[in-house]
Amino acid sequence: MCSSDLANIVAKPKQPFVAPARDDSKWPAVRDYLIKERSLVDVLVDRMHEIGLLYADGKQNAVFLRYETKFENGSFVRGKVTGANLRGTYQGSDYKGLAEGTVRADGWYWLGIGDGQIDKIVVTEAPIDALSCWMLDKNREGKTIYLSADGSGPIPVEQIRQAMDQGARVVIAYDSTEIGSEHSKKAARKASDGVIDKVLTPQAMKVIEIGR
Repeated sequence: MCSSDLANIVAKPKQPFVAPARDDSKWPAVRDYLIKERSLVDVLVDRMHEIGLLYADGKQNAVFLRYETKFENGSFVRGKVTGANLRGTYQGSDYKGLAEGTVRADGWYWLGIGDGQIDKIVVTEAPIDALSCWMLDKNREGKTIYLSADGSGPIPVEQIRQAMDQGARVVIAYDSTEIGSEHSKKAARKASDGVIDKVLTPQAMKVIEIGR
């Protein structure tokens, strides 16, 4: 390729994020997958759907909306929708991806429980893992945030450190695989040096409670 060819190359413009269209006719199948195949409790799945953090698209993907995240008054606050994680739910599907226009560093999927100032932040690999941790965490004190880092994706470092400055603890909860172990170490380094309480796995959480 000569220099004149390079001069004629125009970078493809970034496509803006547009949330996948909801298809409520696909929701029963997506709901069944999350409850029966992924062992999530129905009350949690229904609540996420009710408040709009989770829904089905026309391809029967579970759509997990990602939000701009700020730290205000001791807690995380959602801003605008910035993207979405997609999880295929057809039988035999292993599809995982991001909706077109999603930029990992612009927003995150997370849910919180409790009132007041954040006491604990649990960082997971995927939205379904965040929901699983919500179910399995038996030692909640104060407010807890369950946040998906989307595998090796970035985490909201500034917001997490602001929470830690006010006494919040951080738990890294990734899969017990070689890749998961590396991702967990990477997330821990990003958050802080030596202030991470525990590094657990979703499998281990069945027998190990998160907490002090």
